[in-house]
Amino acid sequence: MKRRTGLPLWMEITIMLLIKCLLLYGAWRLWFSAPLAKKMTVPDAAISQQLLGQPAATETRSTVPGDNTNATRR
Repeated sequence: MKRRTGLPLWMEITIMLLIKCLLLYGAWRLWFSAPLAKKMTVPDAAISQQLLGQPAATETRSTVPGDNTNATRR
């Protein structure tokens, strides 16, 4: 099978990797580098609750034995 570019294989692979890296960097800068506005921030407690499943500091726990409303294992 004849290659269309006439470049050595190592150069074709290098060029494709560079293009992919540039596209990934562009996507990161476009969508993930910063929030839309400075006021769009989320408290750290809310982030840890969503990601790790930890309860927020304002949430109260039941101390009554046998009350399984906040239990994670049954």
